[in-house]
Amino acid sequence: MGGMDGDISPNWGLSWWHCVATAAALWIGYKIWHYTLFIRSGIPGPLPIPFYANIKRSKEAFYICEQKWIEKYGKVMGFFSIAGPTLVIADVKMLKQMFIKEFNNFRNRGPVIFIQSARLRNMLINLKDQQWRNVRHTIIPAFTSSKIKLMTSALNECAEDVILQKLRQLDGEAVEIKKLYGAYTICCIAVAGFGVELHSQSENGNTTLAAFENNAKEFFSRQKHTKWLIMGMLQEYLPGALIRYFDIGLVSQASVNFFFDLSAEIFKERKEGKMQGTFVDFMQLMINAHQLEDEESEEGSGQRSPQGAGAIKVKLSMEEVVSQCVMFLMAGYETTSACLIFTSYLLASHPDVQEKLAAEVKTVMLGSQSNSVTLDLINKMTYLDKVVNESLRLYPPIARVTRVCTKDTTLQGLNIKKGTRIIAPSWTIHRSPEFWPDPLTFNPDRFSAENDSLNMDAFLSFGDGPRSCLGNRFALAEIKIALARILTEFRIEMAEDTPQTLELGKGVFLAPRHPVPLKFVPVA
Repeated sequence: MGGMDGDISPNWGLSWWHCVATAAALWIGYKIWHYTLFIRSGIPGPLPIPFYANIKRSKEAFYICEQKWIEKYGKVMGFFSIAGPTLVIADVKMLKQMFIKEFNNFRNRGPVIFIQSARLRNMLINLKDQQWRNVRHTIIPAFTSSKIKLMTSALNECAEDVILQKLRQLDGEAVEIKKLYGAYTICCIAVAGFGVELHSQSENGNTTLAAFENNAKEFFSRQKHTKWLIMGMLQEYLPGALIRYFDIGLVSQASVNFFFDLSAEIFKERKEGKMQGTFVDFMQLMINAHQLEDEESEEGSGQRSPQGAGAIKVKLSMEEVVSQCVMFLMAGYETTSACLIFTSYLLASHPDVQEKLAAEVKTVMLGSQSNSVTLDLINKMTYLDKVVNESLRLYPPIARVTRVCTKDTTLQGLNIKKGTRIIAPSWTIHRSPEFWPDPLTFNPDRFSAENDSLNMDAFLSFGDGPRSCLGNRFALAEIKIALARILTEFRIEMAEDTPQTLELGKGVFLAPRHPVPLKFVPVA
């Protein structure tokens, strides 16, 4: 009997290996099925590499990589990122349908890679669905023209203190404009955004503005390096405690804490009445939103908010108020600074355009009683608007716009499944000869009202639809005030060591990779 028992006992070792082999085969089969999604859907694109998806191809800047893919595969193509299957759509008609007509099915952004801190999850750019609708509806009054008018004096003060005084001292010598415009943008955000006094002192004797600038630089430093970009994408799949413990997110936890603590301190002091005066900054507008009483839904009221029916104003918590102020920094620092850098470089390398613009600025400013550039004066500088738009076309601050499909939808005959991530490649569309004749040429006149071929649907520097950039009016005012103030006193010229072409970085925000020196020569 013992021998018979031995003959029929199961071979556990063999069974274990069968289980492993079966599991491996199933996993491989699933991966093949997963990675052939676009092939099965008839959508062209690069074949993903096992384990790496299409990440290995990201040695180039992502916007250059996408541009090459579109040239090779067409206006609609698919690839696999860490975030999953991703559609790149360069068809402007499809994008218009997605941004506007089918907005409710594409209302959320793609995974935002700044979320390792729980504090950052309350920022508007990270919110989804009804919470996004309500918070946006609550804070949108802060970005109306009437509110921005109240902030222009602060922007002029920053231009005077940070830019013009520096340029007068240099008297035509070259200056590295990345640092110059970075300091100006920080000043504008600190003063007009957070309510920081321009010359206030911190406990260690340094100006609060200096501490603000140092932490802002640290806040954005990691996004310029590929390893941190990859870590930023991976954090969607890592435990939050692990990310925070090792501080492996795309932004430094120390800098996040600085801005939250500063905002919370200002919030508390104003709420308790410790800070006297009338405040017209973004922080105060958010505090006002904190003091709101929740209102009833607009649905069925006959009114339609920019986000669609169902959006309601809600009372913001202190954490939500502070989060929106940090978002004000995150969305406006690198982007605005980069636009000023690119525009100044383009003006220096196109003196005919600069001469025409300077003439317009001086003509408009003749009617002003001071050197300050008001919003009304800006609105009269039509050529300035064209110059800035053309700079934004050639160098969009963010080279792609992302959305996520929240419901199975058909765009121009293409079936898109729920959960699919969509990329609108601004960089590629802005440089397409289909929409922009001679696209690499700096030509502000292409934005003239008389240009019948102008297709603003192909201009995505601030996105499009209800989820477009909320602070674009403020950013444009900031940019135009700086340029107008500069051109009333200086002529921008190339320096001896100014690069003939700008090498761009690989970060989330489009910016020159190397320093950009220019000369600002005083004019009579």
